[in-house]
Amino acid sequence: MVRSRDFAALPETTEALSRIVETIPPNDPQRSAAVNNLGNAMHLWFEAHGSAADLDDAIKYYREALDSARRNDRQRPLYWSNLALALFKQGRRSRRAELVEEAIVAFRQALQLSSRGSHQRVATLVQLADALWLHAELGGTETDEAVGVLHEAAADAPVDLPDRPMLLLRAGTTLLNCFSRDDDLEKLNTAVQLLYSAAEALPAGADSRLAICRLGIALRLRFDENGDPDDLRDAVDVLCHAAGESPHGEGILATLLFNLAGAAVEHFDCTTDRTALDQAIQVIDRSVDRLRAGDHRFASVLLAVSELQRRRFALTRDGRTLDVAVDFAAKAASCTDAPNEVRCCALRVFVSCLLCRFEHAGSDDDLARADAALAELERLAPADGPMRLGCWMQRGQLAMREHEHLHAKTALNTAITMYQRVLAAMPAEDPERAAVSLELGNALRRQSKQNRRRTYRLAYTTLRAAAQLRTAPAAARMRAAALAGRLAAETGRWEEAATMFKLAMGLFPMVTRFGPAPDAAQQHELSALLADTVACAVHDGTPKRAVELLEHGRNLLLARVGGAADEHAALAQEHPNIAADLQRVRRQLDYLPDNLLAAAVRRKAVHRQRRLADEWEQLVDEVRRRPGFGQYLEPTAFEQLSGAAAEGPVVLLNVSAYGSHALLVTAGEAVGLTLPNLDIRSTAKHTRLLLEANSAADVWAVLDWLWRSVAAPVFNVLSYYHVTAYGRVPAENQRWPRIWWCPTGPAAFLPLHAAGLEALPGRGRSVLERTVPSYTATLRSLLRARQADFPAGTARDPRVVLGNHATAHDEARLVARRWPATKVIELTESTRPTVLTTLTGPGPVHFACQGTQQAHDCSSSRLVGADDSPLALADLARLRGSAEFGYLSANEVTVAQGHPPCSITQLLPLLHHVAGFKHVIGPLWPIEDDTTIVEALYAELDDQAGLNPANAAEALHRTVREMRRLHPHDPRLWAAHVHVGP
Repeated sequence: MVRSRDFAALPETTEALSRIVETIPPNDPQRSAAVNNLGNAMHLWFEAHGSAADLDDAIKYYREALDSARRNDRQRPLYWSNLALALFKQGRRSRRAELVEEAIVAFRQALQLSSRGSHQRVATLVQLADALWLHAELGGTETDEAVGVLHEAAADAPVDLPDRPMLLLRAGTTLLNCFSRDDDLEKLNTAVQLLYSAAEALPAGADSRLAICRLGIALRLRFDENGDPDDLRDAVDVLCHAAGESPHGEGILATLLFNLAGAAVEHFDCTTDRTALDQAIQVIDRSVDRLRAGDHRFASVLLAVSELQRRRFALTRDGRTLDVAVDFAAKAASCTDAPNEVRCCALRVFVSCLLCRFEHAGSDDDLARADAALAELERLAPADGPMRLGCWMQRGQLAMREHEHLHAKTALNTAITMYQRVLAAMPAEDPERAAVSLELGNALRRQSKQNRRRTYRLAYTTLRAAAQLRTAPAAARMRAAALAGRLAAETGRWEEAATMFKLAMGLFPMVTRFGPAPDAAQQHELSALLADTVACAVHDGTPKRAVELLEHGRNLLLARVGGAADEHAALAQEHPNIAADLQRVRRQLDYLPDNLLAAAVRRKAVHRQRRLADEWEQLVDEVRRRPGFGQYLEPTAFEQLSGAAAEGPVVLLNVSAYGSHALLVTAGEAVGLTLPNLDIRSTAKHTRLLLEANSAADVWAVLDWLWRSVAAPVFNVLSYYHVTAYGRVPAENQRWPRIWWCPTGPAAFLPLHAAGLEALPGRGRSVLERTVPSYTATLRSLLRARQADFPAGTARDPRVVLGNHATAHDEARLVARRWPATKVIELTESTRPTVLTTLTGPGPVHFACQGTQQAHDCSSSRLVGADDSPLALADLARLRGSAEFGYLSANEVTVAQGHPPCSITQLLPLLHHVAGFKHVIGPLWPIEDDTTIVEALYAELDDQAGLNPANAAEALHRTVREMRRLHPHDPRLWAAHVHVGP
């Protein structure tokens, strides 16, 4: 009767139960069960007719059943539960808090008597939770206890309980809603676990998809809290599954697709990994047509699809993808039946897509359409709040493009006004202030040509405040500091420029070490920032500080691009927990969703960012208290670095828009030498001439220019500081002085070791005639190489790695003839693990293969195997410090169209710095007959016990000078080979 809800026999049943109760004496042990059954009958009368009197009678009988039950009656938990349920229903009907309180007490009595894991106990826990919520609604207790009780019910529910899957879903949903109210991360984590369990336990169908939808939402919220992109990756996976199974017209499909797109966009923005993005686009493309006609969330889905396509365009730069993004945003904006907030969002996304397409294709029509869309947004948006701020922001961006491309006279003033209006309306610690300040700073920089002094001070102050805004992402703060530094440099305010660039470099490790590995464009941006920082430090009269900053920045970039070991890797090895916390907090602090936030959510974001900034500072302080990490994330002191120049000066070349310099590092001193002819344009021109040389004359032109522009001025200064050691050709019995070159950025590929004049051979007008030249990637890598210890008994039999180089097998035979114990192994895709295992040892390595690198992308550096498969630097980084000597047969640098040559460093110093070879020798460009130099070099290095690289630099110097004597007019045959190391 209870299950079927068929009450036809209820009168007869009630009458029978009443007669049975009348026949049982008061002290009979069977009376309590009979009275309880009569109470159940009256409870059913209430369910059938809704009469409060029937429920009162049920309560009366339940009380009597409890009063007459003996202590050992196993049904007492049931009697308490029935009484509690009847009291709860009466209290809910009458809105009387005292009845609900009595029901809660009864439920608790039932729980005390019930056995854990029983079906009855789980049902009672659920009913108690309902009673607690009702009591809170009536002005009693808080809901936290109700949440805890419901969670206990879900945790205790046995696997065979039929209602368990729906209980898990309810409990997970409840905890999810609680998190939205009180931000308790523990509740969110529990909600995720329960919703996972519900999704697995529920059979395929609408309830299962509901559980997955809420799980996706919970995972997105947890990413907002802990910054783990794996949560977004999991959300994309489960939402794709549910959306793919959702039938045509199902109401939840729109919510599934909206959250799927949101998770995929956030995952891409956080990681730049396109896998989840492509997966989501594929599922949504197949699912949009199954949306229910007239679904009020249709515009939101179109909006989400537009955002997905705009991210795909950022990867592919395919204009057709951007066209799709524009079309979807336009359709979303034209959904007049959509809620006003959704239409405003759609208009903002539509404007963003149009401005992006204008940057890509340059159509004036896109600017006109953006202007019309902003006019509509101004009409719809509330008078205040984030939507209005977003409208002002985009109005400023549109005005800037009109100024830049259409030369509109008043547009620049409009942009500045809009940006200032946005900043005035934003809270002081709003993390997005940095991005707005950066836009304003760029606009003011353009205006400064008209009213330089007043505009400069306003721009500098605005950007400085943005750079110091600890709640903002590090990248935005760094760019604001860099722009302020450049504004100061352009007006000759070197002290202010140096101050702001120093601030930018303080943020540099947060961007390079904790964010995604920089692509080629980001490498160029970061390298330019570093170069400008160094130039301004030299102008400010602090060359030692310039050396510290250059060294700091280069080590950070090389660690991120090439996989070289650094202090954070050491921290992760020694203190993995705190390293993981740093990564988590930095990821959260630096990620701001690219969406529109309600005012309450924005206030929450400010509070969250402030909390994260505090946590970050506490973590860094904790690291610096650990032994060996006292200078964590800070530059190494010059006094420690200058030891690299113990055996000869190290010359760091820095090329910047604010002046190019040679930083001459000697033991305990640094000199900043201005090199006016080494400007960015001339350096790029001569690098391209060298890399694309068609004749000996082309190479001589570069060497001649290098001598006059760099080497001669450097030697003039060195000869002053070192008397005459670097000012002339050494005497026959005199030890040749050493010099190390460290070219950076646009100068990275220049053959400084071979700079000289063709017209005056033997007169000391070349680097080779005055010194034994070498290279290094950084001062620290030179120091480490000097400290590397390879005892006398170290293995000296070479290992030859065969790649795709034309003379690879000839070289292998050449090496094997001299050292018969040589081990030869071919590098292919399948043998890569074996090759890496073979290379983990101290013996010399001869890479008879091709090295390649794009001139604008340091991370493209790799060795090419016999089957054209690459051996990346990340693979070689595993060899860290294991080998004493490495030789590379061939090296080719390609200059991509539209990308000027500019790299953190070249391939050979990378082998030294990343893979840890103590000595590296190889050519900077391809040469026709490499085996001649190889044979002569190895003859110099053969000490009868094997290949001894201890004097590799001097051996190469003698070999190259001899080749130069034989071919004085063709530097292509002898100027390519360089030595890297001590």
